[in-house]
Amino acid sequence: MKRFILVIATLFLCVVSFAKTDPYDLTAGPWVTNVTDSSFTVLWTTAKTGIAFVDVVEGDLKGSWFKADKKRVYQRLGGRYYPCTLHTVTVNHLKPGTRYRYRIGGKQLIDQIDPYEYTYGFERYSAKPYEVTTFDSHASTCSFSAVNDMHLMVEKYSNLIQTESTLSKDFILLNGDIISAGDYSLDSLIYYNLGPLDKLTQKLPVMFVKGNHEGRGNVYEQANQIYPTSTREYYYTFRQGPVAFLVLDAGETGYEPSIGFSGAPAYVDYLQEQLEWAGKAVSEPSFASAPVKVCLIHVPMIGNADSANYSTLTWMAEYFVPFLNSAGIDLMVSAHKHVFSLRQPGELGNNFPIFVNSNHDRLEFEADAHSVHIRTYGEDGKESHSFDLSL
Repeated sequence: MKRFILVIATLFLCVVSFAKTDPYDLTAGPWVTNVTDSSFTVLWTTAKTGIAFVDVVEGDLKGSWFKADKKRVYQRLGGRYYPCTLHTVTVNHLKPGTRYRYRIGGKQLIDQIDPYEYTYGFERYSAKPYEVTTFDSHASTCSFSAVNDMHLMVEKYSNLIQTESTLSKDFILLNGDIISAGDYSLDSLIYYNLGPLDKLTQKLPVMFVKGNHEGRGNVYEQANQIYPTSTREYYYTFRQGPVAFLVLDAGETGYEPSIGFSGAPAYVDYLQEQLEWAGKAVSEPSFASAPVKVCLIHVPMIGNADSANYSTLTWMAEYFVPFLNSAGIDLMVSAHKHVFSLRQPGELGNNFPIFVNSNHDRLEFEADAHSVHIRTYGEDGKESHSFDLSL
């Protein structure tokens, strides 16, 4: 009898161990970002090194996953699969506004005898397929939920975003300063950014806007690795339905030569680079033809009276605002101030309203071709602010 119990206990531990290590010691994810009409990017991390792939099936499963007509895409670089622990797989050639089922998988690197001989284990898969829907520029509406300035407050972050309302949106927007300046690892960066989202990341794309605090600390370049973009920079464009989004990075807010930037600031040059890029980006047909044009930026372009110590804010107010006016931007959605504010057109030379969300509220955005509606909600679920814009 004791031997029977021992066997059962051993089998149980094996099952638990397999569930925890599937596909090969999964430590975070998956999460989806960098979504377009025809592609999406899946990321996850593993404790052990290996090569990775994503299997994709269009629409609902009909019968067994293993018998389905799957498309397999490997993580590769320069025509070669390569082992790592942060896995990034982009799936291309998809249909707009279409739901896809996907599973993550891979082979663990067992041994590397020499540079020309690698030994891998068996293929492993996630326990179940996840799902995601591609964006669709011809959709009639666009919606998202957003938070900002969480600064490591994971409980508040989770309370704000984990709602049924968020689950019904097209995507989640993180509008900067989800972390604070400090000593981070890649694992902790992922934990503070994506941990509070929990299983929401498996279905809803996470679109990212860099805050000033993401430019500080010792792993500032890795935020771009966990949120890859179409430009491989922190500035990019994307479109969902009638809304084209211009995502900009304000860089820093303080005195440029500050010791807080590790002696390596180049923000004004960086902003000039963005301005030149944006001049071309807003002329692209997908952006130019959109009925609604929204600028997403963490730091609102409202300038600062102290132009000596806040040179980048002053620079943006002087150069970016006239450009955005000429580009026909309808609305700017910002953060950074930790309190709500709304700047109407004309207050700061702007032809568009500037909506600044606080760090105590979740912002919910809904738009069609003729109007934009924003509502914000606190942790208690009560509405705190509302804004309606007719176009």
